Amino acid sequence: MKRVKKIGILLAALCFALAGTLMWNASVRAASDQGMELVEEISELIEEAEKSRAADPKFLNELRQALDEYQGPKFVELMKDDFHDGNISRNPRWNTAEGEFTVSQRHGLMAVAPKPEPSEADALAETLKEMEAKKADKGRYTLVQSATLNGKPYVPVGEEIERIQAVIKAEGGPSEMENRLAQLREIRENSGRYTLVQSIFLSGKPSVPVGDEIERTEQAVEKEKAEKAAEMATLAKARAELFTNLAISNAFSVQLELVSRERGGRIEVDIFQGSRRNSGYRLAYNAGVSPGFEILRFGRSGARLLAAHKQVVNLEDGYRHRLLFARDDSGGMSLTLDGRAVLQVSDRSFRDPFAGIALATEGGDFAVREVSVLGVK
Repeated sequence: MKRVKKIGILLAALCFALAGTLMWNASVRAASDQGMELVEEISELIEEAEKSRAADPKFLNELRQALDEYQGPKFVELMKDDFHDGNISRNPRWNTAEGEFTVSQRHGLMAVAPKPEPSEADALAETLKEMEAKKADKGRYTLVQSATLNGKPYVPVGEEIERIQAVIKAEGGPSEMENRLAQLREIRENSGRYTLVQSIFLSGKPSVPVGDEIERTEQAVEKEKAEKAAEMATLAKARAELFTNLAISNAFSVQLELVSRERGGRIEVDIFQGSRRNSGYRLAYNAGVSPGFEILRFGRSGARLLAAHKQVVNLEDGYRHRLLFARDDSGGMSLTLDGRAVLQVSDRSFRDPFAGIALATEGGDFAVREVSVLGVK
């Protein structure tokens, strides 16, 4: 009997505590360890009260409903992929929208960095391997069709190997324009800047002072270098994106296990609506630069920044890091990094369910080891 009275008294006291707690801010309440301990304690006491009939069943039922409301929507796992199966084509099916990806049991999901268009030297390098194999098998005087001479005559394989090696060496050296610049400078050094040479830039290719032609050639060389640098920069920042269609409730939780090995890149996680994936929320990590993290809303009119962590976040240590991007049923969104709160913001622009999740990278060296999505059924 004393036990029953004690349970009743505790239930009454905890009800007052719960009522006061329910008046507190929802986001603070959900994040409070103390609040969750209170929920567990009340749940245990309700069970004991039911068994010992220490309280009215209707009252206990109402108390359970209050607990459910306090805890908010119950999340269930909608999707999880740790890429241990070594593919992205099933369970779940990822669709590549841009760029190229590779997946392995050891590293997880990674974007494949694009390479420059193969040069003549790259093609000849493969030919050289074939020629060297033929020479080793049949001797240096075996006839082969030349890959370097006009008309492609048949020549001894030993001679062709030497020509191919010379072309490959030249390809890795100065460009034709740089070689011309060196020749013009030598003419100026030996004969003076007013020595006439044929211009390759002016219409009709007239004879002009070598000093003037050097200036034009220097500009051409600088332009070549700038174009090459721009090409390499574009390749380094090339975008790769893939997505999977998935019914996701308006309240969701996305967990990402990420390894980042290189500064300067960017990885994005989109929770999107529509078949064109052109609206939704985006979490972005900027490797080694500020802002380290961003939460954005994107749509037809572009992307709008909702919150930013305006500090450099260095995850480039080769270890796994866990990102948790969550949204509750009232529009509150949060980001935690390895269990530490990083960002909080609220936005109620989207109230309908979402249609899937997309992952995108721009440069950097990222490996996604695991991604999971939780939602409300």
